[in-house]
Amino acid sequence: KGNSVSGVFWSTFARLEPDLNRQNINALFKLWEDHKISPVVYKTYSFDLAREAFDDILQRKVMGKVSIKVTE
Repeated sequence: KGNSVSGVFWSTFARLEPDLNRQNINALFKLWEDHKISPVVYKTYSFDLAREAFDDILQRKVMGKVSIKVTE
């Protein structure tokens, strides 16, 4: 349907409602496992290009998530 969540501020809720927060996380992982949701990945960088990844974040070039591949 083209729906997406662009951001949430979660820390207070997670601290005040740890059990409910855990249930929410489990529900999100279930949706991901069932391929009903997927994160938007802007780009995957190799570990040797991690500095470039952080520069892109700081320069606000990133739309979505950045992934840094640590191992082969």
